[in-house]
Amino acid sequence: MMWRIICSVMVLSLVGCSSAPLITQQPGELTRSYQSDLLPPESSRYAIANPLPKDSRVDLAAPRRVLSIEEMTDVRVIEEARLFTDANGLPIIELPVVPATAATQIEAAIEALEWSIRQTDYAESRISIDGTPWLERRSDQLIPARPQINIYFYSFSNGTQIHMEREGELSFPVATQRELLQELYDTL
Repeated sequence: MMWRIICSVMVLSLVGCSSAPLITQQPGELTRSYQSDLLPPESSRYAIANPLPKDSRVDLAAPRRVLSIEEMTDVRVIEEARLFTDANGLPIIELPVVPATAATQIEAAIEALEWSIRQTDYAESRISIDGTPWLERRSDQLIPARPQINIYFYSFSNGTQIHMEREGELSFPVATQRELLQELYDTL
């Protein structure tokens, strides 16, 4: 019984404290209340231009904003095959087929172009080709490896997006990517 009374008193005091509004008490600019050698020298770098005047009521809860996003209801659908440049400036092919069908079409186009396929890894959504005709070998190795270009195909909406990356950390010029994807697109 005693615990209930103590808990009730604590709850009532917490409710009473939480309902009291928070009010600022420091008039004028914010200043330090003490000096110490450990503190950096005072500077106007972090000064607040318009501090709240004394006795201003403040709230601990952040204001809520309701954002209406109209485009969230629109789903972009891939209607036809196209070659375009994405928001990052990289060329991409879109096909209105599922990734498995797109991978088969890409592989057939690569063979028609007589590019050398080095590896196919459908689990990673990747076909790797020999990049020697378009890219230089590494110069920081005793026996430099031949450059490899990975062609990735990802599911997007109702279709597939296809893009290229160079294996490793070396550069892959966007102009070369665009040229290769254009050839691939024309063959598809």
